[in-house]
Amino acid sequence: MEDEIPPKLPFNLGKIPDLEQVRIKLAFLSAKSGAGTQEITLSGVGHVRLSFSRSMQDKSPRILERDCDAETTTRLLDFMEGAGILDMEDQIGGEPKGRSLRVLELTLPDRVKRISVVGTGPDPLERIWGAAQLAAGQCLPEALNHRLFPDL
Repeated sequence: MEDEIPPKLPFNLGKIPDLEQVRIKLAFLSAKSGAGTQEITLSGVGHVRLSFSRSMQDKSPRILERDCDAETTTRLLDFMEGAGILDMEDQIGGEPKGRSLRVLELTLPDRVKRISVVGTGPDPLERIWGAAQLAAGQCLPEALNHRLFPDL
């Protein structure tokens, strides 16, 4: 029986110690003062966190968390690497200037890539956005609920 070759992780990541430092965050930031937040965060080891608050004064934001399979996140990272996320522009659609924006943030052990989007981004970025939401939705179906996350 042949020894299996372990799969190469994206972004030159090692095993668990590197994956523990990885975060993928999708966020919607409203231009309205006092507006709440909508965020989806996936960790490299498979933890998914959803957070929704109606306003900054919301004393009890809705937070859902679950530990899932890390393989889903590593597949998402591979997809992001293949789409060239690290080479994408940091600001898409111009300066917000009172407009709402979406933020995609990828935290790796050696760097952080933050992309702010006003309006719609280029197709590769929109595919990454959808894939990240779907990956989170495999663990917590609420991530795909347009009523819970109307702007994500």
